[in-house]
This record gives sequence, structure tokens and C-alpha cells, in this order.
Amino acid sequence: MDWLPQLLKEGSTFYGMFFVVFSAIVVGLLLKNKSLIIKTSHFSLGSSERERTIVRHQMHYIHVMCDGVCEKIPAQFDKWRTKFVMSRVSDVLEEAVLYNHIDVSNKEYTEVKQQLAYSAVLKNTSDDYFKTPEFKEFCDSFVFDTLKSLQSIRKQYE
Repeated sequence: MDWLPQLLKEGSTFYGMFFVVFSAIVVGLLLKNKSLIIKTSHFSLGSSERERTIVRHQMHYIHVMCDGVCEKIPAQFDKWRTKFVMSRVSDVLEEAVLYNHIDVSNKEYTEVKQQLAYSAVLKNTSDDYFKTPEFKEFCDSFVFDTLKSLQSIRKQYE
């Protein structure tokens, strides 16, 4: 260990160590701020993999929930037409996931998403059942609950 004090006494070694420490701090800050992504065959550092996982889980959740709603709609309606209408509602929710701006605490945001989903239903149906206040309340609560769950999925990964 006699070589270490001798090495530190040299001026060029001090600047070399300063550069290494400074570089390590900069790389650490870039990784923390998600500005730098390092991916090798054995590990990955950065945010791209995590973001992809979040979006994949949110999309899967949307599809499962929309399929579940198809079972709650009265049996008098065509099954495939119901699936088509729910795919239009799913599009509204998927857009929120893809643009990554889900905020259920903002009342205007949730009302806009609820109106978009309800108008997608009305545009693709003609039965009076879908124009009832009960169905509108069902649609609004479905959209709100789904958005709330999507936001909690994101929080689990952050």
C-alpha cells in the first residue's frame, strides 16, 4: 500500500481521479434523471424498459376490463356489436395511456374522457338503452374506475 500515497502526490493522478469521480457523478445524475439508458445483454439501466412494461400492463388491463363490460351489457344486444362498441371505448382509454397524461384528480380531465367514451358508444349504437341516464352513469363510472386503476398501475412502477 505504499504506492497509493505516492500515486496521489503526483499532480496528473489527482486530475485523473478528479475526472473519474466527476464523470461518475454526471453519469449517475443522468441515469437518475432518465436521460441516459445503458442496455447490455446482461442488464439495462434507464427508463425505456420500465415505461414499456407500464404501458403493456395498462393496455392489458384496458382490454380485460372492456371484455368484462361486454358480459355486463344485457343479452338482448348482439355480442359482436357490443365488442365493437367497447373497442371504441377502449380506443379512448388507450389514447390516455399512450399520451401518458392520466390524471384522475383533475375533474375536467376525467369528465372529458367520460364524454369521449360515451360519445363513442352513442355514435356506434342506435338502441335507446344506451341513451338512458342509468347507462350514462354506468359508462362514466367505468371510465373513472378504469382511469384510476391505470394511474395506480403507473404508480406501482415508479
